[in-house]
Amino acid sequence: MNEYWDSLSNKAKAKFIFTVIASVFALIFAMVNWKIVPVNLVFTTIDVYLTILIIACFCIGYFISSLFEYKHYNRKVQEVEALKKEIESLQARVDSMTLEEESAGDMPN
Repeated sequence: MNEYWDSLSNKAKAKFIFTVIASVFALIFAMVNWKIVPVNLVFTTIDVYLTILIIACFCIGYFISSLFEYKHYNRKVQEVEALKKEIESLQARVDSMTLEEESAGDMPN
């Protein structure tokens, strides 16, 4: 175990320590909030553990925000592709203009 710990970089060690501390806090949070609470839905009421309810709400929020971020990311990718095509067409125009100028300069007067 000491060899493994010594082989880790300082960043990896800090990440490991942070993960352990965060896990301990999450466990304490779960134990403190392990109570059954009523959840009033539109047509019914169900009893759910508070910790599970909080985790479910967090996961649903994360999923929804991920969908919006994915949509935004796709829009940016499409914009980058369109700009690359525009750059290629403009570069082709510049190249053709350069060739025309060179060929016009080579012609005798």
